Amino acid sequence: MIEKNRTELSEVCKQRLTLQNNIERLNEALKLQEQAMEKASQEYQDRLTKQEEASERLLSAVLKRAEAAEQGLGELTKEFTKRLGSMEMQLETVHVASSSSNRPSSEVNDKIGQLEADIGRLRERGENLEKRYHEGDLNDAEKRFVNSLMKFSQDVHEKAMVAKENELRRRDNMVTTLQQKVGKLESTLAKCLKDKGKGDNYVVSELKEKSMLNLNMWMSSPLTDIEAPLLASKSPVVKTINVKSDLASSGFPPSQPVQTNSPPTLNTPTFAKLDEDISDFDDIPLPRLGKRNRAASPSNKATQDTSPRPTRRSKPAARKGDESKNQVQAGEKKVMTLLPCVFCHRSKLKLFPLQKAENMKLKARKRP
Repeated sequence: MIEKNRTELSEVCKQRLTLQNNIERLNEALKLQEQAMEKASQEYQDRLTKQEEASERLLSAVLKRAEAAEQGLGELTKEFTKRLGSMEMQLETVHVASSSSNRPSSEVNDKIGQLEADIGRLRERGENLEKRYHEGDLNDAEKRFVNSLMKFSQDVHEKAMVAKENELRRRDNMVTTLQQKVGKLESTLAKCLKDKGKGDNYVVSELKEKSMLNLNMWMSSPLTDIEAPLLASKSPVVKTINVKSDLASSGFPPSQPVQTNSPPTLNTPTFAKLDEDISDFDDIPLPRLGKRNRAASPSNKATQDTSPRPTRRSKPAARKGDESKNQVQAGEKKVMTLLPCVFCHRSKLKLFPLQKAENMKLKARKRP
């Protein structure tokens, strides 16, 4: 029995120990739960305070918005009341104006008729501006406009006249300079022809040479009845000499003798033709004056090679022939160096370069 009690007691002690362990474990769990509960309550308290603060702020903002909306609503109501009052006043004025416009007014009709008459009169005056200008029926504004137009046209015409006068003065200066050049060339040509005419009596008949001057090529048109006797009195009498030219040795065709043409009636020149001739003259470059080496003519070489050595008795005649030949060549060379491309409208004398004249002669002879 005692052993049974002891065993029971031991079992009860074991149960007591287990229960105490359980109690301790539960107490610890309770403490942990209490701590967790305190933490959770603290967190919830913090959240609650934060939410309360946010709700308070939101409430204050909403209250402010409500106050602003109330103020705006009050202002809008005031503005609407003012607009409503002004619109009512406008409505009253419109009613008054409509009532007054419905009544027929003779004054308004008279004013409309007067304005229409003024418009018609102004249109008629605008259409008859030229007629009123000839009649002298212009107002001040139209007179000022016409005076400005006349002044502008006068200035334009004056400028054109000044330009034309300058052009005429320039052409007159050009004509005078060309006339002076032509006079110098005529005097030089007359001297050369005079020297050639004097030396023709001493030229040997066996001298094979041709003249390089042909006045017919430089005459653009025949002389007038007034200028012909003047030039005829100035130019000396030219004697034509029939000299046998050697075409094979010289290489140039024989020159034609000087021919005198009867002066026909001269057509009246126009300004367009004069302008065209002057523009042609400007396009042709003027040759420079200077010495030019002239090759010895083949005819002279041929005569020197073929002719036998002269005796002492034939020396004076040969010397005279050489002197006349040198004089003619010097005169022709002087004319060639002083011969520019000029055009004189009054004397109707046009001079070309010698090479161009020779080319024209060759082309004229090659034609059938």
